[in-house]
Amino acid sequence: MIQHALASQDGVILPILQTDLAIDAIHGQWLCEFGAIYHNHQRVRSAEVAVKKGDYLRVHSLPRRFPVAQIDWKSCVIAETADFVVINKPFGVPTHATVDNLFENAAHQTSLALQTATHVTHRLDVATSGVLFLAKTKEMQKAFNLALKNGRVEKTYLAKVAGSLQQTGIVEHYMESSNYLPKRVSKTPVEAWQQCLLEILQVQFDARDNTSQVDIRLITGRTHQIRAQMAELGHPIIGDKIYGGQDPWDKIEQIELRARSLKFQVDSCEHFYSLKD
Repeated sequence: MIQHALASQDGVILPILQTDLAIDAIHGQWLCEFGAIYHNHQRVRSAEVAVKKGDYLRVHSLPRRFPVAQIDWKSCVIAETADFVVINKPFGVPTHATVDNLFENAAHQTSLALQTATHVTHRLDVATSGVLFLAKTKEMQKAFNLALKNGRVEKTYLAKVAGSLQQTGIVEHYMESSNYLPKRVSKTPVEAWQQCLLEILQVQFDARDNTSQVDIRLITGRTHQIRAQMAELGHPIIGDKIYGGQDPWDKIEQIELRARSLKFQVDSCEHFYSLKD
C-alpha cells in the first residue's frame, strides 16, 4: 500500500505523517528506519527530517518483507577474499535493497554476517537462487562491472522447465524496454527492443514428471531474460507463475532456476566458482 501527500505544514516528518496520513508515531518511526518513506523523492532515514509545507511525501505503509531471519548467512558463503565475497543466494530474498525495504536483502545480510561492507555488482531475481558476487570495495565493484561490460564474466544456470525441450544451442529473442512484468519478448527484431542471447548447453528430460533439466549459459543479462525466453519457447520454468510455470510458490518466492557457476577475469586473474550438485 502506497500513500501520497503534500505536507500541510512545516515541521519534522513524524508528526506530519500523523496529521496528514494518519500514521501513528510508532509505525511511522519504524517505516522511517526501514527505508519505506520518501521526502521529495529521496529516501528518508530519520524521523527528524525537516519538511516544508507543500513538500511531497510517499509512504510505503506496508513494506514487502523477506525471510532473512530464517537463513544462516555465514553458511551461504562460497568464497571470501580481501576484495570480494561469493555467496549462494537463497531463493525468496532480493539481491539488494528494494524500494520499501533497506535491510532484508542478500547484500545487507551478508555484510552483517561478515562484518564488512558489500557492494552489488549484478543481481539475481528474488525467486532465483545461486552464485552471487559481492564486492567488498568500490575498486573491486568498478573492476567487476568493467569485466561485465567487456565480456569477461561468464554465468551458467540450471533450470527445470515444463515439458520435453528439444532445442540446444544459441537462442535469440528481443525484449521490450519496459519496467512492467512479465517481460515481453519477440523472436524477430522490434525497433528499440533489446537483443537477448543465451545458449542451451544440455537438456535432460524426465518422463516421470514431464520436465526437462536445462544447462544454460547466459550471454546477455536482461532482467528476467531466462524466464521470459524459456516461456517464449513454450517451456516455462517450474514454479514461475509470472511466466506460466507449474506449481507456483506458497509463501516464499521460489522458481526452479539456479545460478550454477560464475567465471570472471579481473586484473589478469581468472576466478571460477560453482555450486556443488
